[in-house]
Amino acid sequence: MIAATMSGHEQVVPHVMPTGSTDLAKFTQLVRDRSPFTFVRFSDGEIEVLRNRKLVISGGVTEFRGKRFSNKFPEFDQKRFDPRLGQDVRRDLLASALFEDPAYFKGIPSRHNNALGDREFMLRLNGGFSSQMTFSDLFLNENFIQARSEFFTLATSCFDHLLVVGNWRCELKGHLSKGNLVQIPDNFFRDLSTNS
Repeated sequence: MIAATMSGHEQVVPHVMPTGSTDLAKFTQLVRDRSPFTFVRFSDGEIEVLRNRKLVISGGVTEFRGKRFSNKFPEFDQKRFDPRLGQDVRRDLLASALFEDPAYFKGIPSRHNNALGDREFMLRLNGGFSSQMTFSDLFLNENFIQARSEFFTLATSCFDHLLVVGNWRCELKGHLSKGNLVQIPDNFFRDLSTNS
């Protein structure tokens, strides 16, 4: 980011790296203010689709980043993206990755999920960090307790209508029990073009 100074010379202003606690506090304040916002999570699978690379998680076999290995993922984690057939999925995901709006936040891979290359890919795609960038695991892992005790508690008490987008097997419990589930099938890549 470059800012003009009073003398007319340009000064480079470094962007502050996002942190889980700071961004959770920011989103919690948006909920308090009843300001709508969108958080879209781009993790390793989405980055593979954006890079137009084959992705398969199926029947004990995974094809990921050009390598093939065995897995023990449950049935609901099975998915397949074939670049020869899935350009409609990639087009929509790319539009989402490039979209800009002050209330639209993109969660990108962080360093502790071993995806620096994926993070750099998203940063290059978006022209670097901005205040609308955060990390894809914002509500998970080390941030989960804070998210559950602060953000989700407040969000579920501030709004009368909650829509939760999740796998069709998802059971809404606790704070989310009053929400309505928008059901997503197991292999959404395959079903996207038929549901559009």
